[in-house]
Amino acid sequence: MFGLNALFVYGGAALGRRLDPYFDFNFLVEIDGLLTGGFQSVEGLGSSIAVETFHEGGDLKAGRQLLGDTTWDNLTFSRGLVEIDTLWNWYEATARGVIKRKSGTIIMLDRQHIPVTMWNFKDAIPVRWNGPSFNGTSNQVAVERLELAHRGLEKPEWMRIASYARGVARMVTGKEGL
Repeated sequence: MFGLNALFVYGGAALGRRLDPYFDFNFLVEIDGLLTGGFQSVEGLGSSIAVETFHEGGDLKAGRQLLGDTTWDNLTFSRGLVEIDTLWNWYEATARGVIKRKSGTIIMLDRQHIPVTMWNFKDAIPVRWNGPSFNGTSNQVAVERLELAHRGLEKPEWMRIASYARGVARMVTGKEGL
């Protein structure tokens, strides 16, 4: 009646186990097949679906909600400025009209640095670059930010299945890193 999801959610409580959330500081970024890790932060994993209320036959009390287009938030990658200017070069080429869309993956890792989930982004294009702020009295890392518009996010089916299986194993055994 409840299915495997109910067993997963409620079974953990029955076993006296809980599934703790993952920490957000352990991740990698791959763009066009190259691990470009070393990012301080990734923001913008989000989307929304437009909803329009439609009233049939003059019935103003109970409208039907129709789904419209899905929009994707821009992704923003921040990292310490380094010698290799790959992000700047991509942005600068785009600003000159040399358009090269790139796809990539944001990979979330657990405490043992094992991938637990991932999001693929498609056909990204840089739309904003911010360089570091300079302050002669500071000893902070110089940070650059690159904002990407893209054509959607997806979680690969195999990763969703693997994450689910890993969660069940964690719940049953009570061990991390399975």
